[in-house]
Amino acid sequence: EGVEGGETSIGTASKTVSVTETLNGPKVSIAADSTDATEGQSGSFTLTLNANGHTTFAENMTVTLTHNMTGDVKWDASLLSALTDAGYGCNISGANLTLTLTPAQLAALFGGSGTATANLTVPISIIHDHIVDPNESFNVSVTTTGCESAMVAGSTAASMGIVDIDHAPEVHGETGILMWDGVSAASIQMDVLRNDTDADGDTLRLVSPSGTS
Repeated sequence: EGVEGGETSIGTASKTVSVTETLNGPKVSIAADSTDATEGQSGSFTLTLNANGHTTFAENMTVTLTHNMTGDVKWDASLLSALTDAGYGCNISGANLTLTLTPAQLAALFGGSGTATANLTVPISIIHDHIVDPNESFNVSVTTTGCESAMVAGSTAASMGIVDIDHAPEVHGETGILMWDGVSAASIQMDVLRNDTDADGDTLRLVSPSGTS
């Protein structure tokens, strides 16, 4: 008596599972420290950073501030000493100011608390343009990258007014006497700026003379 064998197969099954990881890094927002600033002085903006549940950090956080008024305002390295002395990276490129904070600096700012907030003051120079014009305003916007997908939350931009301090020159007319014999050509010369003044002390110059008599 014999047994003839058969074949037995054991099936295998596979399943692919997709895992989506949502990273929520520290938050940052921006606000102006005053309604306006005066030409020739400086204004400032406050960046508010929120730990957003983090107590440790794996990578740098980069925050970029961008103004929209080239020729009227500018980032000035001499005004950023409080930030650079603290060791924060500050890079100016035209209208952009980029701040870089290391993991150690972020941990120190938040003091190891995942619910902590911290403020950084960022000054900006208001240019005295020596032009009489109406009061203006400008915006500073903020973006951020790195550090577990750091994000802008709340205000993404803030505005500030510029108070003009220039005055138009005070101009006075001229009077001259020309003696003419009716035959020979005659002319008269005078300094038309000699009795004009400027309250700002700016140098006066004749731009476009007009009129003859």
